[in-house]
Amino acid sequence: MRITNINITNYRQYQSLSFVFPESKSNDMHLIIAQNGVGKTNLLNAITWCLYGKEPHLGDSAGNVGLPKLNLTALEDARSGGKDTEAVEVELRAEDEDTYITYKRRVPVRVKPGVFEEVAKERFTVTVATSAGDPKVYEDKDTTSHFVDKYMPEKIREYFYFDGEQLNNYFITGRSKVRDAIFSISQVDVVNLIAKRIGDVITEKQRDAASKSPNIKNHQDALDSMNLTISVYLAD
Repeated sequence: MRITNINITNYRQYQSLSFVFPESKSNDMHLIIAQNGVGKTNLLNAITWCLYGKEPHLGDSAGNVGLPKLNLTALEDARSGGKDTEAVEVELRAEDEDTYITYKRRVPVRVKPGVFEEVAKERFTVTVATSAGDPKVYEDKDTTSHFVDKYMPEKIREYFYFDGEQLNNYFITGRSKVRDAIFSISQVDVVNLIAKRIGDVITEKQRDAASKSPNIKNHQDALDSMNLTISVYLAD
């Protein structure tokens, strides 16, 4: 899957920003280069906030710790226009062959004078469409989390979105994070969970049978011994 577009509205220093990431035949890595303080880090924050509801790149040096997510110009415009609320919104569009996915996180912010930031509940939606059918909009946590974890698991988000100023930290993290994320993407963890559940059910049934028939263990041992003998015989 690849991100094709990002649209940012009223998020921190971005009152209105749209990026299109064209696909290249030779490579498909996009680098954003600019002077310090223009908002490169907050572009990463916009992406991670949209997908995960977090701003992990927001540090003391970012210059906006403690400030509301709502763009300050949008805040003043809303107040001068007599609005009670204004919305912060980030939308990511992506595609995976014939599947088109839109991730959108939106939060209304109160803009009344004297209220620094009073945020209502964030709304996160995932819209999935194909060329063959109508788009479906999902809002429940299980389904939206599935479409995030399937393509961009939070555990390895730093391997998708590089902050050049902290590049030296990317390859120090434990390998287990990458392994767990690969299992999640490939659904191997689902197979492991099913196998564990079947094992638990077998153990439970064996205990239940043993309580009803004290001699069942002897029968089971005899059966195991016979199966082993047959296996050895067939091997010979």
